[in-house]
Amino acid sequence: MRVFGMQHIGFTVPHLEEAVRFFEAAFGAVTCLETGRIEADDAFMQRRLGVPAGCRIENIRFFELATAPISNFFNTRARKTAKSH
Repeated sequence: MRVFGMQHIGFTVPHLEEAVRFFEAAFGAVTCLETGRIEADDAFMQRRLGVPAGCRIENIRFFELATAPISNFFNTRARKTAKSH
């Protein structure tokens, strides 16, 4: 198989701000879009992002890199459930 290019690369990260600081320092990344919280069902989260059921997207941040395609980071968090009494 021959690859002719890429549109973007996505990473699921546990600490968004830490990942952002690293990419800014190491690669000169510049944020070009930020989404905030996105609601998606468990099937989507498991199938597309490989995270456990009950997780939600807290934020997605897209970057421009001078030497690479646009990259994005997903920050997910487990949904809080009501406790039984």
